[in-house]
Amino acid sequence: MSIIPPEAISRASADRRIRVFFSQICFGLAIFELILSMASLVRALTGATHFSPQGTIAPLFFAGVLLFLRSRRTKAGTEISLLAVFFLFGLMLVDGVLDYTSRPHRNLSYSREQRAKELGIPYDNRGIPKVVTMLRDDGVNAYPHIAPSFLVGRDHEPLYPMGGISGKTIVFCNESGKFSVYPSDRHGFNNPPESWDHGAVGSLVIGDSFANGACVQPGEDIASRLRAQGISSVTLGMWGNGPLIELGSLVEYAPTLRPKTVFWLFYENDLDRLVNEAEDPLLRRYLDPAFSQHLIDRQDAIDAYLIDTVRSMYREKGIDLSRPAAEAPVHYQLAGIDFDWKQMGLNLDHCIQIASLQQLRTFVENILVYKHSGATTGLFKQVLARAKSVVGAWGGAIYLVYLPEYYRFAPISPLARLEYRRLHDAATMAARDNGIEVIDILDIFNSQPDPIGLFPLRMYGHYTAETYDLIAKVLVNRLER
Repeated sequence: MSIIPPEAISRASADRRIRVFFSQICFGLAIFELILSMASLVRALTGATHFSPQGTIAPLFFAGVLLFLRSRRTKAGTEISLLAVFFLFGLMLVDGVLDYTSRPHRNLSYSREQRAKELGIPYDNRGIPKVVTMLRDDGVNAYPHIAPSFLVGRDHEPLYPMGGISGKTIVFCNESGKFSVYPSDRHGFNNPPESWDHGAVGSLVIGDSFANGACVQPGEDIASRLRAQGISSVTLGMWGNGPLIELGSLVEYAPTLRPKTVFWLFYENDLDRLVNEAEDPLLRRYLDPAFSQHLIDRQDAIDAYLIDTVRSMYREKGIDLSRPAAEAPVHYQLAGIDFDWKQMGLNLDHCIQIASLQQLRTFVENILVYKHSGATTGLFKQVLARAKSVVGAWGGAIYLVYLPEYYRFAPISPLARLEYRRLHDAATMAARDNGIEVIDILDIFNSQPDPIGLFPLRMYGHYTAETYDLIAKVLVNRLER
């Protein structure tokens, strides 16, 4: 009878413990992936997000692989499990890094406050909920800014507003130290109340938050600077607008104003927004010349809908807009800023994205082909063609004004530089193919000795008041040619 050496018994026991350990890791990771897969599906079914096949199927696939490896209890199976776990962790780590570096909005409020301190600039570090509640406590009928883009993917029957809440004090944003707060006009836009009284106007500014005047004081936005130079101007800009919403605002409101010139502001995330907007059947109907919601005559219904929506959104955060500021929830008073776990980017959506390797897949796809080729750029051409037709009905002219973002002028990778060039070419070509002249603000920024200085606190964000004024002067010069 042979005697098994103690060393062999010890090794066998150690091997068994290792197999059990990695079996537990595989099982735990599999459960995590299954939870994320189910969460992705549930969020899509409840309308919280759009359905993502990759966000549901990829974690499910990884869970299946991990459970299969867990069933392989042999030494070879353990080694394969070990390699698979490290490989999956490695992929998720790379995806997490790409996700982190691709999202510039992470806790920017705190970073701006620190930069302002370094520069000796006073900085209001309150969050929007606190500003709103304090204004309401002082008797001001204030509301947080709510825009059409907030409604993409939501149930917006029986109407889809293209403007905001009318006749109220709107708390907008803060990127330079002081909050942008403005009185909304009769249709919820950032214009003087008399802007709609005189019929035809010299120019109309269409776009997103840059057309809306983020995040500067009243009178410092592009439309205001055009008015200061003698050109009657109205803006229909709202935060987060993409091309289909911008077309909708043009269809609904421009015929009343009959502007001689329409400045269509194109920012460098507009095609990303178009992808989301294209999934909304109502927004796509604006490509039909016969379609209109007749919103200009429905402001009472729009106000009721938006006020109910914004109250509901804030109620989900534990904030009652009718509550005095002194009773605001404690977690919104910490350090005077809006602070929750989402500020750190640790929300469910990002866990699902990382588990499905979304950024890594996008990175590889972008190397092979431009992400907005084909259907998206084709749809953008259709949007511009429809916009030109609308403006041409009264003999007006339309320009596409190309606006660059901050990261063009910061140190970036060769791939990012390639993406910017592809985006610029796609957007400007879509305009020129429709016979629309392009006013390229990128050229203006590139001609400046310090382009980063065109942004508040020299950080990612919108433009300074001086930059908006510079753009307005460029537009006026083009009209005077």
